Amino acid sequence: PPPLRNGEGDFCMVTSDIYKAQTSGALMIAGKLERGSVMSKDKLLIMPANVVATVKSITSQGVPIKIACGGDNVELSVRDVDNDQQQQLQVGQIICAPHQPLHFIQEFKAKVLTLSAKIPLFAGQNIVVFSLGSGKPAFIHRLLRQMDRKSGETIRDKPRCIPRMSAAEIVIRTHDPVCIYPFRDNPALGRISIRRANETVAYGIIESVVQKLS
Repeated sequence: PPPLRNGEGDFCMVTSDIYKAQTSGALMIAGKLERGSVMSKDKLLIMPANVVATVKSITSQGVPIKIACGGDNVELSVRDVDNDQQQQLQVGQIICAPHQPLHFIQEFKAKVLTLSAKIPLFAGQNIVVFSLGSGKPAFIHRLLRQMDRKSGETIRDKPRCIPRMSAAEIVIRTHDPVCIYPFRDNPALGRISIRRANETVAYGIIESVVQKLS
């Protein structure tokens, strides 16, 4: 489904750029609202840096706006972030509301569709998991089952590998905590793609997470 609009859902934004405004020197954070809404004077929690900022103003495509909703690309002018905290900010970080902090995990179960890569997926394989454009090193921990692409019926439990153009349920572990949610709870943070050796080899959705770290 597309991003929720009209302020629906918990606020979630992924940062695409962080810079200082040339004229005012204000700290600017650019990105796309995946869900929820934001307006001036709102408090923001930038994860995983755990930095709280206050919105001064909002622009979209260079035009000032009073409120932004899911699906909007915006630039937020923020304050209350000291120099040490600014050094912790990075592109790809997730922004949420302080009273609705997002959780980070390192292991999750996903339902994936493999593409036309010649080398199949197998347990222990190093991969990079992408969510909202940000990639995290990971590895395939377990292959749970291979499924029919159309019906979803199980073809084989605990397969040795997942060949190309197949459907499967797998367990993935990331080297560092990532902000990922089951698709049913948060569609924006529930989609992933899997890359290996600079090639996209699969894409899919998160079914469940093993443990919340924060």
